[in-house]
Amino acid sequence: SDFVKGISDGLLHLLKLSKDKCLDSREQILCVEMASFMTVTLKAMPNLIVQKDESVAIAANKPHEVQKETIRQVLDWMVPAVIIRLFIAMILYDLQMDLGGGAR
Repeated sequence: SDFVKGISDGLLHLLKLSKDKCLDSREQILCVEMASFMTVTLKAMPNLIVQKDESVAIAANKPHEVQKETIRQVLDWMVPAVIIRLFIAMILYDLQMDLGGGAR
């Protein structure tokens, strides 16, 4: 989570500067890879929490409400505000480029 936060801070700064220039291909690829990583991680996370195998799962054989609360807490930890801001900035950057913004 700290690694992702660190990368997200840097990318967010670059995306704020994108009104003047486009991101280069490496920066664009890093944005795509960040989104892919978070997608895969967050899709797998609920399964890891509620698996029947107690040696692997965090909340196996616990009441449904406990499982839901555990998933919510893990999501809050794994997706801090900076990552949400990054994803919003990536969407805005994509819209800006679709409208012909930035120096190409």
